[in-house]
Amino acid sequence: MLLGRILERILSLGQLRIIDARGAAHTIEGSPGGNVTIRLHDPALHWKLIFRPRLYLPEAYMDGALTIEEGNLYDLIDLLAVNVDALPKGLVAHLLNGSATLLRRLHQYNPAPRARRNAAHHYDLSDQLYELFLDRDRQYSCAYFREGTDDLDMAQLDKKRHIAAKLLISTGPQRGVPPRPGCPIESGFIYETTARKQAAMTASSQSACSSTSASTTMANSSRR
Repeated sequence: MLLGRILERILSLGQLRIIDARGAAHTIEGSPGGNVTIRLHDPALHWKLIFRPRLYLPEAYMDGALTIEEGNLYDLIDLLAVNVDALPKGLVAHLLNGSATLLRRLHQYNPAPRARRNAAHHYDLSDQLYELFLDRDRQYSCAYFREGTDDLDMAQLDKKRHIAAKLLISTGPQRGVPPRPGCPIESGFIYETTARKQAAMTASSQSACSSTSASTTMANSSRR
């Protein structure tokens, strides 16, 4: 198995046992460390894990094409990470880290037709899917959970209130954003603070202008 022979050059710490798609077992053993056993259920993984391990390993785990029979996912990640970090600088290390120039350019090749297909594959999905994990406004950014009992819609609404207050958008409730009982923004605390900040900035600006004007007048008088 080519994958096993390559891993023998990489694994210097711990033990990794691979059961391939044909049922044959391959043990790669280094110095004492963690022990992990994985099973490959798809013969295509024999070569996919050689060329793009960072992509195909997590995909195979999520799809069930790779299962862990001894240890767990964290043990596998730790084992691989420790051994990759221990590799001397060279082609193999560059390949595993995805930094080999030729492969990186191939992986990043993304002309307009392919980019359109990728965007459609990711976003052109049914509303029923997005309803499972987004609020009514379909916001992707993180919500702001002020209370442990808030639902996602309320948390997203609080996020918008919070952002509006931080940006000093208004000194009063925002149009179209209903007040929330007990919310510091709606009770006037943050808006009052905002008004004070704006007043302080105005006063500071006026003071600076007055000082400049006075200095200019004195300078003109001394010239005369």
